[in-house]
Amino acid sequence: MAPLAKFLSLSIGLALAGCGRGEVSPEISEQGGKPVECALAGAADFARNCMIVVESGEDTFLIRHSDGGFRRFALDPETGWQVADGSAQLEIGGGPDTGSMEFSVGKDRYLVPITELPGGKS
Repeated sequence: MAPLAKFLSLSIGLALAGCGRGEVSPEISEQGGKPVECALAGAADFARNCMIVVESGEDTFLIRHSDGGFRRFALDPETGWQVADGSAQLEIGGGPDTGSMEFSVGKDRYLVPITELPGGKS
């Protein structure tokens, strides 16, 4: 096998090995919080590449992306969950019967276990 072909085979193999669904990328795990599944930038499939950080003493949480981006959500007592870091439209799916909430903002989707939300609030 030619050196270039060996290099490409090894590179592809390493890239695929890093795509495990159960592992959080090292960069994001160092930022703290608990891993949650997300599908960013219109990705079809969820992966554990995001972290949820519940902000103490408040009904807010932050979802950190592995690329350094984030979204902040806040619970409004009258209207429910809202995007707290901009004017983007929030769509919510799931609920208590599924055990998770799906928060969709633009092309980003987050699958958050209800037990990880501030106060376990859906």
